[in-house]
Amino acid sequence: MHGREIVSRCRNGSMNLSFDTIIAGSGLAGASAAFVLSENERVLVLDARQPGSGASGVPLGLVSPLMARRARPVWRMEEAVRSFHYVLEESKASSRFSACGVRKPARSSEQAIEFKDAAMKWPHHGSWFEPEPATERWPHLFSKYGVLDVMSGGIVHMPDYCQALIRAARERGAASKSACSIEAWEDRGDHISAKLSTNEELTARRLLLCLGEGYTEFPELHALHLHPIKGQWIRLTSPDDLKNSVAVSSRSFLAMDDEGIVVGSSYEHVYSDLEPTEAVITMLHKEACLLVPSLEGSTVIDAGAGVRVTVPEVRLPMLGPLPGRKNVWVFTGLGAKGLLMAPLLARELPKFFAKPSAIPREISVNLHS
Repeated sequence: MHGREIVSRCRNGSMNLSFDTIIAGSGLAGASAAFVLSENERVLVLDARQPGSGASGVPLGLVSPLMARRARPVWRMEEAVRSFHYVLEESKASSRFSACGVRKPARSSEQAIEFKDAAMKWPHHGSWFEPEPATERWPHLFSKYGVLDVMSGGIVHMPDYCQALIRAARERGAASKSACSIEAWEDRGDHISAKLSTNEELTARRLLLCLGEGYTEFPELHALHLHPIKGQWIRLTSPDDLKNSVAVSSRSFLAMDDEGIVVGSSYEHVYSDLEPTEAVITMLHKEACLLVPSLEGSTVIDAGAGVRVTVPEVRLPMLGPLPGRKNVWVFTGLGAKGLLMAPLLARELPKFFAKPSAIPREISVNLHS
């Protein structure tokens, strides 16, 4: 265990540790929460594997304030962008972000109209390029219908970013344990007790569940109607003539670093395991070639998969205490917007802990329970 340890009592030779908040999970939500809360709280972060695993384990991810097929702004866009950069800088993780912008090539004339509209409404985030100037600027990129350049976007080295947040939290005094998970909890009114996979029993003021696929192990969380989606990714070799940084968002995303080009991600609502499959690897490779034709001769050098948890219908995160539980909270459902949603909501956790009624209704657990 790293960081601060507070011993409350020993029983049968087993040490009990007291914290303000125990955080289960250290993906984007858990790592962001740990960094923010550790400034003024005694925090313990647990992860069944290591920080930046699961869906947050994809090597590269994109920050893009204008998302999806219509390039609409993410929820509370301006605050989300500011929060991302605040956490990035305060945690000294700026080297994990490449502010190269994100290109969104239109796939049809109808989508081009949507992208032009987005550029007009949010000019400080996006600029529209008609096909000819787009081809001149990004000759490697498919641009038959034009390209929306999301200038405020960029590439994040995902596992490194999560690990940097946990390191920064430890520097503030937080404790962390890898290869350790929550097995059970009890809400005792003024605090919680939690049993870990290591057979330790810990006490804290509250438990914050930032679980991805792990939420399925707890029947109490099934009532929240969360939806897991398997996402596969691949890494391709980068052609020698591809000089410009590649950061593309379309049906799939492409992100380039010194080791190649990461392509993701599939959206599999039904799956039996988390192993990459040849069919999806082939599909992602073909999609990459449509967006960047010079990748036709590239080779797949790595592949992986994780599970993103989403909240059906609203497509927004879920945050708040479990129904009937005062001190057991969930912070999950980030979907594909985690890089912007995690720091935004993590910075508001102290306010929400003090006043749960301040949680916006559209992300509240109560909306879905």
